Amino acid sequence: MRAAEFTYLVIGLVIGALLNSAMKQGDDHAKPAAQSVQQAPNTVPVPVPVPVPMPVPVPLPVPVPNAHVAASPSDSHDVPTPYVVPKLGTDTRDCNRGPRSKLVIPASEVKAITDWHTYKDLCCYPDSRPDMQRDAMKAWTNPAGKEHYALLSWLSNQFGAQGGAMFAELGSKEGLSAMAMAVHPMVTVFAFDVVSVATHVGSVMSSRNGGKRVTPMDVQKAAPNIHFVAGNLADPASAYWRKLILGSRVLLLDTNHFPESKPFEYEVLKYLDENNYCGILLMDDLNLTGEMKRFWKYIQEKYGDRAIDVTRIGHGSGTGLLDFCGNTVVNWDI
Repeated sequence: MRAAEFTYLVIGLVIGALLNSAMKQGDDHAKPAAQSVQQAPNTVPVPVPVPVPMPVPVPLPVPVPNAHVAASPSDSHDVPTPYVVPKLGTDTRDCNRGPRSKLVIPASEVKAITDWHTYKDLCCYPDSRPDMQRDAMKAWTNPAGKEHYALLSWLSNQFGAQGGAMFAELGSKEGLSAMAMAVHPMVTVFAFDVVSVATHVGSVMSSRNGGKRVTPMDVQKAAPNIHFVAGNLADPASAYWRKLILGSRVLLLDTNHFPESKPFEYEVLKYLDENNYCGILLMDDLNLTGEMKRFWKYIQEKYGDRAIDVTRIGHGSGTGLLDFCGNTVVNWDI
């Protein structure tokens, strides 16, 4: 063999040996890789569900004894109740105590209504039965001391003659008080109740007129200076109306008559006091319940001589007058 051929042979053997060695090492490295690929799915952690915390039940509020709840609407007049009257602050209202703001009520001039026929025209059509007319007009024409309509009409004529004023009523029912306050055309009356007063008045008048229908429009036409408003002034949505009554010269409060069991009267008094109301608050049926008696006594103790018992020229069930500015005097010349 030639030397050159031998050299090529040796080189070929060396190269072959190197190639075999490289391939063997490649296989050794490939096996762990393949094994790792096969084992990869088993090495990935399976997500463990996280337990969702159950909502903690919120306990229902424990009923707290309401300080406004009295023993019962039928409680004895002498039995004290757990009602806590509202605390009223210092009187800061700025009242005009000049001569023009003074109101003197001559008791002898407060008589039964005789000079206004709107209610009669509304409640008693010409073709209605005389006995129905008499019954319908009985309360309306009762003298002062039996019904308070005479006092309301006197106040209407008094302020109407001075250029007009705004009156308001809380608790209109059949609208009699509102119509008495609207005697003078220069007095504007806002009559509030939880039901549509004009519709209710129309229904009552219809029954008194032998079924002849009286519509809410008939009621409004008969008393154009009365605005019948259906709504509860204790409702937050009635903020506009609550603000409006602060401008009334006379405000009649004639609602539940249970100021402790259903403390609407106390809330009205508190609202007027805190908002510096400067008008006259008239309250009806002071002797109707023990709660009303205590309510009036509280007012007398709080306001002193500004609170006047006008039952003799008001309603036989008890009528109170509270002039927040103390400018009203009753001349008891009867």
